[in-house]
Amino acid sequence: MSQDSRYIQITTLYGGNGLLDAYKKALMKNYKTEFILTSYSEHSCGDKSSTKGIAYIEIQNKDVLSCFGVGANNDIPIASIKALFSALNRAFK
Repeated sequence: MSQDSRYIQITTLYGGNGLLDAYKKALMKNYKTEFILTSYSEHSCGDKSSTKGIAYIEIQNKDVLSCFGVGANNDIPIASIKALFSALNRAFK
């Protein structure tokens, strides 16, 4: 793990039963605030080559009933990660 004034870089070899699970496990290794993924959905928005993937994630922790995050990107896995960090930013302000 390295960090400067604005960014933290996490390098890990964690796997999971999917991309979001692997990211969650990597985050849980370095941050002790636990959370669970309670809901996930995705859909497309746009037409043909301009289509974006939109991902929605709900998380819960012991302090917050639930927080939602949304992410959008041409690549649905990236949209999913953006949604995860959006939810985390709301939950752990």
